[in-house]
Amino acid sequence: MTNKNCLEALDRSLQDICSNIALFGGNVLIMGGDFRQVLPVVRKGTRSKMISACIVQSHLWDHTKILRLCQNMRSLHDQEFVEFRIRISDGVEPTKPDDMDAPYMVQRAILTTTNDNVQKLNDMIIDQFPGEEHNLLSFDEVEGDNHDLYQQEFLNSIAQGSLPPHILKIKRMNR
Repeated sequence: MTNKNCLEALDRSLQDICSNIALFGGNVLIMGGDFRQVLPVVRKGTRSKMISACIVQSHLWDHTKILRLCQNMRSLHDQEFVEFRIRISDGVEPTKPDDMDAPYMVQRAILTTTNDNVQKLNDMIIDQFPGEEHNLLSFDEVEGDNHDLYQQEFLNSIAQGSLPPHILKIKRMNR
């Protein structure tokens, strides 16, 4: 789900571009989706911060007209799939972490909510591969006169989506 700040920035931008102070510069905005699926991303945010960042918390939400679909046209002939999706969105569908097939996972992408979860999944998948594990360490070095400002432990602890982890676990696959 989009963070309310993004929606409000879009509103201000369209007002500016269209030289019109009406909502979204006088344009109709159509949004779609299931608000139960994903909370907005709030870096280092608590659950309450994520909820307060939802677009339903924006002042613009009061001006929103909600239209609900009464029938899912994609799932008309597959009631089992409809029930499966409802169980997932309600959080009651069981998961099977012990049922992962490592070669199958190599060819797939995994989407998750946080980088911590990505790291846990990567470690779990690597552990399932046969062979010797090799740990590659990052090389962190401070340039300039700032050596005393940044401790090595701090540099090694930085975990961010655009950087690889300090310890990268790999295994060679024999094919």
